[in-house]
Amino acid sequence: MDFDNKIVVVTGGASGIGEGICIAFAMAGARVICVDMDREAGTSFINEVCTSKLYPHEQELVNFFEMNVADACQAPQGVYLLLKKYGGIDVLVNNAAIQPLESYTPLHLLSVDLWDKILNVNLRGYFLMARYCIPSMIEQGSGVIINIASVTGIAVSKNISAYAASKAAAISLTRSIALEYGDKNIRSVAICPGTIDTPLVRRTLSSQTHGLATDHAKEKLDRAHPIGRIGTPEEVAEVVLFCAGSGASFMTGSVVTVDGGLTAKGAWAVE
Repeated sequence: MDFDNKIVVVTGGASGIGEGICIAFAMAGARVICVDMDREAGTSFINEVCTSKLYPHEQELVNFFEMNVADACQAPQGVYLLLKKYGGIDVLVNNAAIQPLESYTPLHLLSVDLWDKILNVNLRGYFLMARYCIPSMIEQGSGVIINIASVTGIAVSKNISAYAASKAAAISLTRSIALEYGDKNIRSVAICPGTIDTPLVRRTLSSQTHGLATDHAKEKLDRAHPIGRIGTPEEVAEVVLFCAGSGASFMTGSVVTVDGGLTAKGAWAVE
């Protein structure tokens, strides 16, 4: 896919799925802005990209921009600065999200502050970035907004109420954008990954097993997916690129699962 001269903003782009998306767009020729509030992770990622020649281009195609996307002051100011520097935004990938280890708990034990923290990043952040990018997309006559949701927004498991609620809301937000801006040539698609092999997933496994038998826990996750394994950030990124590209020009308001068949299993399909 050719994204030459396209401006792509990826939030939460410094690690995990976001990092994979940034690299994939850069390899396709886009000018990528990796937005993240973690300056250390962002700087490390950019240095890695520049030194390892991850994409076959001479020019610098990935840049880091520090921003808290859930902050009602930083988001509009940040988008303004990006538009001023790059002239427009062709693709926005809302990916920044959190799932703190302490949030894995029954709903009645979940603190209000933690609920608010998760919803602020995972939903408010998506809203704010879309809110301030859409006017520019209307002006330029085109745009694509990809919201990284989750299979937990479709089929919920226990003890992740805040995260699941935020991801279900991200799917509804995607559909709202599709309906409201389809006549402005702005498309919106929700991507719902299953379990993806990221540093966050590895840390979660380690915590839940107290650092022991982590590989065994991963094997159980692998078996839970009909395809026999969990996914990779690169596999999610390939779907994001397709949905953002011209080949998906008739897709909007769509919900695409990238889950190794996880949501295809019925409730009776217990291992």
